[in-house]
Amino acid sequence: MRIDPGMSVLPDLSRRQTRDAARLAIQSAVAAAAMFTLMKALGLPERFVGVLSAVMVVQPSAGAAIGEAKDRFLATIVGAIIGIICLALLPSGYGTAAALALSMLVMNAIAGFREEWRYGVVAAVALALGSETEILQTAFDRSLAIGAGVVVGAAVTMIVWPDRAEQRAMRHLHSALDACATFLSGSIAQNSGETQDVDAARRSYLTDVGTARDARDAVRFKDTKDLSCRIDAIEKLWTASVFVLRIGEEADPAKTAGLSDRVASIRKGAETAARSLADGQQVDADIMASLEADLDAARTAAIEATDDGTNVDVTARSALVFALGEIVDALSAYDACDGEEAA
Repeated sequence: MRIDPGMSVLPDLSRRQTRDAARLAIQSAVAAAAMFTLMKALGLPERFVGVLSAVMVVQPSAGAAIGEAKDRFLATIVGAIIGIICLALLPSGYGTAAALALSMLVMNAIAGFREEWRYGVVAAVALALGSETEILQTAFDRSLAIGAGVVVGAAVTMIVWPDRAEQRAMRHLHSALDACATFLSGSIAQNSGETQDVDAARRSYLTDVGTARDARDAVRFKDTKDLSCRIDAIEKLWTASVFVLRIGEEADPAKTAGLSDRVASIRKGAETAARSLADGQQVDADIMASLEADLDAARTAAIEATDDGTNVDVTARSALVFALGEIVDALSAYDACDGEEAA
């Protein structure tokens, strides 16, 4: 296959993505080394299971690590209990294959209702493949290794280059807002007959807002009301922007006399406001006042516009003005959310 010399074979990584990847790599390395050293110093068996457990608990933020540690610890206890019960129910001499199959059947059935307990299959498999004559000792050793790994992995995430979940959520919300600013500008331009590529902004927004939601859900020791307020507002902003784009793909309502200048002004003001929010700043009061004034003027212009005989244009004008109003409302809602900004 011929590769274009101007095309990079490496992914286009942002500074934030590079930092997150470096953090995860360093934390995983420290967790593995710390767990192995601890188990060797204490003479504990099942080092493979312990090290694996420590590495798997490492998460992008401290809050996520705490939640993961809790879920895996409970899952380990459940898996160990199920493994012991399944082995005890099987007739002597049937071997580990039957024990493994029964353990997996029961554990995964439970995981279908409690997804966070799926990690319990590790303990169940460990028991099924252990010594048939020392079931309780095997259960204790492997559960201890998994439990210790959970503690070490969570501790490393909180001590070595820690990242708070609320800070991570805010960083990704800012990135999502920046992408949304590009998208809404291109969407509004589409209504004036201008075609702009917004696919990259769409992908960036969807990735960042999804990560922000996950980080918000991982917050453990802080109220998430502010984060939820911001996520709701940015999702409203995105939905309205997508609506504007769909209108522009069907018609060019912003070309209407008396409406085009107002739409252009709203486009500039909305993008400026979104960029300010993406930088962690409040929107200038004059910008919001100008947006509201332009929106009122756009509503009047849409009503007074002369019908050229096509119902599509009439409908498109009304829909465009409504969607622009939703964009302005969403920007106001985000700006009104209270809370401490992330560093």
